[in-house]
Amino acid sequence: MTNCLNEDSSISREFINVNVGKRIRIECELNNSTINGNKKGLWLRLEDAEVFFYSTSRINSDQRFQIEQRSSLHMINSTLSYEIITYSLIIDDIHLTDGGTYSCQADNKIIKLFILNIVERPYFITHEYSTLLRTQIGRNISITCEAQGKPDPYLNWMKKIDGRSFNKYISISSIYLGLWLRLEDAEVFFYSTSRINSDQRFQIEQRSSLHMINSTLSYEIITYSLIIDDIHLTDGGTYSCQADNKIIKLFILNIVERPYFITHEYSTLLRTQIGRNISITCEAQGKPDPYLNWMKKIDEYNQKVIVNCSTTPTTCQLNLINVDRYHTGIYECVAMNIVGTIGRFYELDVQYPPDVHSLTEEYYHFIGDAVILECLIDSNPEPDIRWLHRYSNDIKQEIDLSRQFYQEHSDNNNNQDNRIWYIKHEQLNATRWKTNLFIKRIPRRLFNSNFICRAINHHGVGEQSINIIEKHHPSKKHRHTTPEPFISNNTTLSSTIKFISQTTNNIYNRSKKLSSNRYYLFILGLYSFLSSLYV
Repeated sequence: MTNCLNEDSSISREFINVNVGKRIRIECELNNSTINGNKKGLWLRLEDAEVFFYSTSRINSDQRFQIEQRSSLHMINSTLSYEIITYSLIIDDIHLTDGGTYSCQADNKIIKLFILNIVERPYFITHEYSTLLRTQIGRNISITCEAQGKPDPYLNWMKKIDGRSFNKYISISSIYLGLWLRLEDAEVFFYSTSRINSDQRFQIEQRSSLHMINSTLSYEIITYSLIIDDIHLTDGGTYSCQADNKIIKLFILNIVERPYFITHEYSTLLRTQIGRNISITCEAQGKPDPYLNWMKKIDEYNQKVIVNCSTTPTTCQLNLINVDRYHTGIYECVAMNIVGTIGRFYELDVQYPPDVHSLTEEYYHFIGDAVILECLIDSNPEPDIRWLHRYSNDIKQEIDLSRQFYQEHSDNNNNQDNRIWYIKHEQLNATRWKTNLFIKRIPRRLFNSNFICRAINHHGVGEQSINIIEKHHPSKKHRHTTPEPFISNNTTLSSTIKFISQTTNNIYNRSKKLSSNRYYLFILGLYSFLSSLYV
């Protein structure tokens, strides 16, 4: 009961002044939304936790207190209605001791507070007195007048002269003893300047000042201050400044706190695989409770996009179902309330097997053309990229060009003028690569065979096959369509054989001076040259 009042400063409050001896009715409305259909009300006085009625059952024996409960039907439209219960507490012959804060409750929830201030007209309490007082000149005399009331009456003396009133004001000094009290738990902090509570964060300050009404009349004002250092959340509540058991003023202290994350152990980098589900939980607290949501950064310059999440009062769980590569990125959990806003960043790394693709699967070239084959690879993590070649669909016959031939990034000492082909890799962004296979002069034997761009990471393999198709010159097409008779020329053939034999001997002699790698390149170039002679 007290916790509800402490935490919710929006509870409706009504201040009522009533004279002693009068009759008062205080009432509140209960409906299905406030009492969850239970319809069991309760009347309670907070200061002394005195319960008067539960529903219509009497708890307090004082017959001056009565209960009244009546229901009415509220029509929303022709088909929808709900019941309202008017729950009234009636107090006959009000006493001064009936003052306090009355709480109308249902289901342990405060519906409305009534702060009842009992007032009483002044009355004299000096019963034995004489209206005629005699003394001698030069003597001192004191006349005591004592009165009470609520609030305390202001007393002064007047003297009548010549049958008409003449106010002769005399300054009256009164002693007021203040008290600071928190209503929710009846915690008393100070009585006058005497400490009651041991918490040293609470301090008292009392100073007086003289207020002049006119040149002859004045009264003293006491400023009675409660000071709280290093405010805690538990300090919230209703603080009552009282004097002589009378509430002077109420202060409803609502403590607010900027949001803070309570998930201390967390990883800023989260890895998952494509096709899986992932949940990221962000938990924060504050007062009032912060509003939490998720945002994803598109890039450094674009606005953020709000991402929906399942949430509880203090948590916001981001649920990503069947993630793909586009879920990769920076996510921010944002917690905000009226005091401030905080954020926490998480990086989601979605990993997947390589996806290899080429703009075209067929290239058309003439014999001897320079050829550039290109592939794009999307992969996370970084793949092992290779170019392979095979003359048929038999995978066992493929040749790994990446191992056998020059790669630009690994050997800068070779004579690049002699290379037949080379391979180049370029990383375009965190998850995309471009690879090129450069062929300086393509021979006929490589036409209609398969060049394979293959990428591998520990999630899988991706590859793209590219075919190079021979283009024919118009003159050669004409020559092939009308072939001339073949004439054997023994002299030419003999010369060719002699040239090949001599060339082979020269190659053998020169191979002793060449490295194995250059020797192999030289043989391959010679083979291409000889093949072109018979094209």
